[in-house]
Amino acid sequence: MPEQLAAITGHSTRSCERWLAGHVDPDGPATLSLMLSPHGPTFIEAKVGELSLKQQTAFWEEMKRAARRHELRLRRAKIDAEERDLITDRLF
Repeated sequence: MPEQLAAITGHSTRSCERWLAGHVDPDGPATLSLMLSPHGPTFIEAKVGELSLKQQTAFWEEMKRAARRHELRLRRAKIDAEERDLITDRLF
């Protein structure tokens, strides 16, 4: 499995072994590469499946919160852009 993770993230097998052992967490770009890879969801679900039921529930709840935060940031950016457009229209 470390070899598969290394192929997905572009990091060394050694780094991936350390991630899988729980000694260190992968950096942001590696996590994003994993999530966007075709094998990422399967890999993540397998790792989450190794957690206790309580930990699994906490993980998926945090994922829901993260998705909601992202959705709100996108909506906020759209509103900010609309506001800038209105200000620009008034100046000219």
